[in-house]
Amino acid sequence: MDILPTAFLYAQTDRSFATRYWEWFFFVQEYDFPEKLLSGNPEAFLRYELGEWVNNGVIVPEAWSEYLRALSNPTAMHGMCEDYRAGATIDLEHDAADSGQPLLCPLMVLWGDENPVWRRFNMLEVWRQFAPTVVGSAIRAGHYLAEEAPDQVLAKLLPFLSPQREMA
Repeated sequence: MDILPTAFLYAQTDRSFATRYWEWFFFVQEYDFPEKLLSGNPEAFLRYELGEWVNNGVIVPEAWSEYLRALSNPTAMHGMCEDYRAGATIDLEHDAADSGQPLLCPLMVLWGDENPVWRRFNMLEVWRQFAPTVVGSAIRAGHYLAEEAPDQVLAKLLPFLSPQREMA
């Protein structure tokens, strides 16, 4: 949800992308630089990332508390950074090794139509470079689809995941 292949995005990176997705470039820094900075004030980071959705009630107080609890755990924070580090290292190596080998499973792509980064891409066409069977659509949301538009996401996902669905 709300993503394109990492190697594709790195190849398209410009100032606009790097500014909007700054965490891609911050979290990949050597251990434990980002972890130390984030641990200084995990709530400030979450407020920067999620404050708008907390303030307008999209993220309910119980969910906010859980996000903060999880990110305040040094192990979880480290795991988050390691995920980004892998995306910028070993994942790119694996992608290169698999280049030209399509994803053969059916693929559903959902993206936020309010996420300004995706406006420059035809999301389905980009994913069709990597998989022959791609369906999906925009959801009225920003980056956090499940939080911002849970009913729309479920309405798309449940039929796609149904064992009775017809294969395209």
